[in-house]
Amino acid sequence: MTFSSLQFHEIMYGILEEGSKMARNKTILITTIALFFAGTAMTGSNPMKRGVRNSIGNSVGNSELDLSGKVWVKKPDGSLSCDTTEEGKPSKPNGELNEVALKDAGIKVHKSKKANDGQMRAAMCGIPTGNEDVYLISEKDLLKARELGFNPVSK
Repeated sequence: MTFSSLQFHEIMYGILEEGSKMARNKTILITTIALFFAGTAMTGSNPMKRGVRNSIGNSVGNSELDLSGKVWVKKPDGSLSCDTTEEGKPSKPNGELNEVALKDAGIKVHKSKKANDGQMRAAMCGIPTGNEDVYLISEKDLLKARELGFNPVSK
């Protein structure tokens, strides 16, 4: 395959033009990121901490609860990714069974919520989702809860 001088120059110009566009886009991206972090540094907010929560987070409103003598415990809810039943309806995770198990053991649940363990998962059907049921119980019931497979939530 042979190119005329004009064709060669057109091809090279196209390559250089695309390279120039990519360089401009990269410069714009870097500038945007730099301005974002500079702006957050001036306002005193930390963008890396915003929206990131530990397994308890602030959604429970710990300040409203009397946490003395109480502990958060968690257990996976058993849900699987892509898990569906007939007609495409999501299957019911065993979250209610976890709370029933605690109550059947004589453990009073003061507060409950859903959470995620925050670990990365493969994009694949049939593996655990990492969703957990989290319960606030009395510290005196922690041993019984551990026997049922619950683990204390670390802060």
